[in-house]
Amino acid sequence: MLSETTEKIRIEIEKTLAGKPHIFRSDKTRQAIDGCSPGVMANFDCAGTGPSESFLVGRKIAYEKNSYIDWVLARIETPDWKSRKKGAES
Repeated sequence: MLSETTEKIRIEIEKTLAGKPHIFRSDKTRQAIDGCSPGVMANFDCAGTGPSESFLVGRKIAYEKNSYIDWVLARIETPDWKSRKKGAES
């Protein structure tokens, strides 16, 4: 179950990727979502922690759009500001 914030983020990501093909190359991830550069994606892929649905197209890695969205959402952390503040006071 996604939190309300994560669901809002999913909707925004889906709007951003609405006009994109169902499959896109790793060198296009920065255009899809700012901050996910091809180099960063390559590091995740090499570590085996990238999107689950990835494959080679020529010499480039490509991702299935829904798998990519799910992967981004799984990496989102919603901070618990109350517990962070308590930890800082200790």
